[in-house]
Amino acid sequence: DDYGRSPEINNAIISAAQNGLVQIISILPNKVSRSQINTLRRLKPIRFSAHLNLVEGKPVSEPSRVSSLINSQGQFWALPQFLLRLCLGLIDLQEVYLELSNQIYRLRTLGINIVHINSHRHTHLFPPIWNLVLKLARKRNINQIRSQASIRQALKSHPGKYLFHWPIFWILQLRYGPNKSSAQELHEIVMHPGAAYYD
Repeated sequence: DDYGRSPEINNAIISAAQNGLVQIISILPNKVSRSQINTLRRLKPIRFSAHLNLVEGKPVSEPSRVSSLINSQGQFWALPQFLLRLCLGLIDLQEVYLELSNQIYRLRTLGINIVHINSHRHTHLFPPIWNLVLKLARKRNINQIRSQASIRQALKSHPGKYLFHWPIFWILQLRYGPNKSSAQELHEIVMHPGAAYYD
């Protein structure tokens, strides 16, 4: 996960791929540069995922078209604020769908064949984002989505986050309805590689 977030993360992901440790690289559509994409395209036989992002950095859409997703500085709300606003009905779901669609479009225009979807900070786990992502995957002919079970397994290594997500998930489920099941769900081992550099 997180290709495009920092040079250290990118280098660690490239190293892991070259050593056969990963099968899918997840790319942050609103962070990655064309030169970073060109580096990825030399890797074979790696598959690529859209690491959809609603909680860090700037949108790829015109800010005026996704105003409920961003703060006064034009940045996405951080995850806690995003979830709170989602609970309060302050997030426009049409804007969410537009931004996620544009993120996939950006990766494809950069020459990346997207075969899989997941999300930064696992935001696609939460209702109603999950069902929007299922709809988007069908429309864009993307056959695999990181499963809900995989996300919860990854969260168990962070007990605070694991416990935090449940009440938020239930509140959102009461407001928006349950997540739909899907044959597109892919069970994975989730990794966040990084490399440390010292003088």
